[in-house]
Amino acid sequence: MIVSPIADNFHRKFLLTISHLGVSLTTIVLGIYFFLKDRGNDVSSISILPLICLMLYVSIYNVGIGPVLLTFLGELFPPRVKGLAVSCLVVYNWGTSFLVTLSFNKMSELMGLGPLLWMFATTGIIAVFFIRFCMIETKGKTFQEIQDELSQ
Repeated sequence: MIVSPIADNFHRKFLLTISHLGVSLTTIVLGIYFFLKDRGNDVSSISILPLICLMLYVSIYNVGIGPVLLTFLGELFPPRVKGLAVSCLVVYNWGTSFLVTLSFNKMSELMGLGPLLWMFATTGIIAVFFIRFCMIETKGKTFQEIQDELSQ
């Protein structure tokens, strides 16, 4: 399996934690911007902020969440089912992404864009706790060591 150079040099849990915290922070800041804008505040002096947040979000995502999750998933499954299992998880991921995209405008109308972005940021923060307490570190471990740790 091809491993991201970043994922190969750092622990998976560390990269996922930093990445989730980073995308959550950029989403919180973006939420504040839109919350203020929706309340009629003049945000013209910081109108570049959404672009900066978007660029940071994409960069931070691609350093951790994007490549590391696929690397992590590839390390959890035995070779005979790895392709099918990871493919199913990727389809699930894209399916839920489609549903979020489909419902985004309606949720934004109901909640407001700022609070909706804060809700998304909250899921990223919850993910940090999940990573910390529920995930195992797979870097440098054999498949058997990973399976042994998962079965404990």
